[in-house]
Amino acid sequence: MCLAAAIVIGAGTAQAAVFCGKSITRDTTLKANLKNCPGEGLVIDAGDITLNLNGHKIDGENAVASAGVRVFGHAGVTIKGGGGGRISEFATGVSSFGATGMKLSGVEVSDSSQGGVRLNATSGATIKNDVISEAQAYGIDLGNSDDNEVSGNAITGPDSSAIGNVGISVAGSDDNLISGNILSGGDDGAWGMLVKGSSAGTKVKANKFRGFSLDGVDVYDGAKDTHVKKNKAIRNSFDGINVGASADIGTDVVNNLARRNDDDGIELDHANVRVGDNRALDNGDWGIIATELIVDLGGNTASGNLQGAQCSGISCN
Repeated sequence: MCLAAAIVIGAGTAQAAVFCGKSITRDTTLKANLKNCPGEGLVIDAGDITLNLNGHKIDGENAVASAGVRVFGHAGVTIKGGGGGRISEFATGVSSFGATGMKLSGVEVSDSSQGGVRLNATSGATIKNDVISEAQAYGIDLGNSDDNEVSGNAITGPDSSAIGNVGISVAGSDDNLISGNILSGGDDGAWGMLVKGSSAGTKVKANKFRGFSLDGVDVYDGAKDTHVKKNKAIRNSFDGINVGASADIGTDVVNNLARRNDDDGIELDHANVRVGDNRALDNGDWGIIATELIVDLGGNTASGNLQGAQCSGISCN
């Protein structure tokens, strides 16, 4: 059974009851929880409106293809937690398709059977200061979505996952900024971040990737002009940062820290990657290894790594 929530709709109007699956067409502030939604939570059906969870919870039953909040083809939608607002137990916590300028902030998303936040064909969105945990497939997924910002979020992988997990995935998307996020693997978080699908101009800046069962950051599958700067990749079970042979041109790996990863701190398997001012400490194999001819910008340092030479195919102090 889906229980109704009392809400205030717009200014100067009386409270009204809203049930799971309700279409929202004006500014809305929740006044109670929505519980046990059998399908959709709420559906945003107008642009330039704000949904304020006001510290309340939208709770589902992990129905197939369900979303806690769904935005379809609208501009200027704002979704905010309002002091601890939560979305839990949907296939996807927040799903956006064809939207522009969406803002999501201060929302806790948990226990999604697929993903926490999904942007598909979405542009100009800001996903900021959210907490995402226990999503089975991905924390935040950008697919065919350009010019978005994902910053200041805390993402924790699931305790167990049968389908593989990634903290943040960017695929077929251009000119996105991924900055200042803290990502933790949980007991079964596979990758910290994937940049793939011929994405271009992705900026991966000042994030922390810790405790993933595979790599902290992977750049591959035609991704080009990717800038990996000022990140920390710590205690991941494979590489801290990996640029695969299938990546495209224009990758920068600059001023990152890779520490105590079980394999290499930084592995570079694509030619002409620009590499400089990285630190690689106490990793289980090489500090930095380049298997192709790269552009050495200098200033790389390595110590305490298993390989005595510390670095291969690149100069390290």
